[in-house]
Amino acid sequence: MRRSIIRESDLQATIVAALEQAGFRVKHTSAFRQKGASGVSKGIPDLLVSHADLKWIYIGLEVKTATGAVRPEQRQAQEDCEYMIVRSVEDALDAVLEVTEKYGGP
Repeated sequence: MRRSIIRESDLQATIVAALEQAGFRVKHTSAFRQKGASGVSKGIPDLLVSHADLKWIYIGLEVKTATGAVRPEQRQAQEDCEYMIVRSVEDALDAVLEVTEKYGGP
């Protein structure tokens, strides 16, 4: 049986919808939402997530599909706690909840 393949842009849109439904605000930085050069610096994650209860804190999420390649610099950024790599809606929700629990958010 052939596995259905989801595009990263579709996964990102699904993640954004779930986060917004859960009360988070999401800023897009990826080129998927833009035509031409994005102007975003290399190393910035796809999504910057915030919540009104977490003043001045953004949670960086780099979206990858289940089979999407992670570049060495992305893996290093995750290890350095610059942002989290997520591969599903569940990963994204778990990531933001981990941060909100640590810093006293929603």
